[in-house]
Amino acid sequence: MLISIFLPETVRERKDLHLDFFGVLTFGVIIASFMLIFKNLSSNALLSSAVFPFLLALSAAAVFFILNEKRLDHPAVDLSFFSRPEFSAAILVGILGGVGMFLFQTMIPSFAQVSLGYSVSTASYSINAMAVTMIIFSAVSGRGCDRLGPEKLMLFSVVVTAVACYLTANFVGGEISYYLTIALAGVGLGSLITPINYIAMRGAGKGSEGVGSGMASLSRTAGGVVGPTVAGFIISQASLSGLSAMENLLNAYSKVFMFGFWVCIAAAFITVALITIRRLRGLS
Repeated sequence: MLISIFLPETVRERKDLHLDFFGVLTFGVIIASFMLIFKNLSSNALLSSAVFPFLLALSAAAVFFILNEKRLDHPAVDLSFFSRPEFSAAILVGILGGVGMFLFQTMIPSFAQVSLGYSVSTASYSINAMAVTMIIFSAVSGRGCDRLGPEKLMLFSVVVTAVACYLTANFVGGEISYYLTIALAGVGLGSLITPINYIAMRGAGKGSEGVGSGMASLSRTAGGVVGPTVAGFIISQASLSGLSAMENLLNAYSKVFMFGFWVCIAAAFITVALITIRRLRGLS
């Protein structure tokens, strides 16, 4: 978010350097509080002393963050950008897509251990199947934006990721099925970053392209916090004692990836809405 102000497109239009340290600090408090809430919720009630103070901290930090960003001429997050539909859509899809991206990157190795009986090292290396397709489709996504338009490529990305989440949630076993599914996830996730950045930069407007790109990256990072945090909470609720421990754990993983599925479906609806808006305005 801070680095974005140094990008050439931003520097040409904005000569003065303004760093919103308080905005960055309060946003950090929001993220940390969110993570600690879910961490402690796994073994404590919402209104317990282990959870409620962090809920208060999150609420207070969110209020201070919004008030601070609104009063500054050069905020860390320019909230006025969110009045622009395409920018808002890019950021929302960035958050939701980030959830799907980091769910796969963080949960797939342990899922392989549980579902396929892989060792830690084998499970870790297995994710390379997803990494390969991510790299390939990241490389060609720029050309895809030029040929299809960023909105259509973004829709392709979230739909493919949703399918991969659904297949993982309903995994029936077998190494071939596993590798094909995570390779498919790589196709979707590799196609995600470029169109989101493109739309966010375009939505931010001339002179704010760097800020738009930075906020798009921030949105994916925020999704990367939400996804694994919620996943960890779901896994922590599984009963790991007794004869049904393994079945309970597999069911928990199924819930995690169904959560990812519905998140990606929400991203798809947002993208369709954006495509519709642009067509009504004669922009695509």
